[in-house]
Amino acid sequence: MWPGAMRYAVKHAVAATVVVCSIVAFTVISYFGLLAWAVVAGAPIGGPLALPFMLILAVALSIIAALAVLWPVTTLSEVVCRRFGHWQTLIQIPMATFLLFVEVIAIEVLIALLRQQPGARGLVPGAIAGVILLVPLGIYWWSLQATNKILEMSGALWRWLRKRSSGLDAERPG
Repeated sequence: MWPGAMRYAVKHAVAATVVVCSIVAFTVISYFGLLAWAVVAGAPIGGPLALPFMLILAVALSIIAALAVLWPVTTLSEVVCRRFGHWQTLIQIPMATFLLFVEVIAIEVLIALLRQQPGARGLVPGAIAGVILLVPLGIYWWSLQATNKILEMSGALWRWLRKRSSGLDAERPG
């Protein structure tokens, strides 16, 4: 029922959507938490554009993270771990984490080199970005796994219903 390319597209679209929605929800919760803290502490509460700006930034950065980092990292880890058989799902977690850090640090080193700075200047920002992206990676990966299971169950249900309905058609006098 679900050909490979369609299953792949659906899984990653759902995972990206879950990541973007999660980051937006975290941003809104953080905003109201900071607003409450400012009120309690008697500090200035900020301007009226703070929340819209934070939401636009959250959506844009989460989409960039999903497309540029999370999607390629999870796809590559899935491909690399296929040869591990029953252990592939368990091995995907550390593999995806390793690939995440490799990609993000490589991007930061490349940015440093393009700015004509020593490549080592990109190591710390890359490591920090990798740590920040661990939670979205976890959300993305778990969303992929859940979507995959839901697609498997829906395919099994569809096959069962078709088998049952074709069996009922054969039993009817006709």
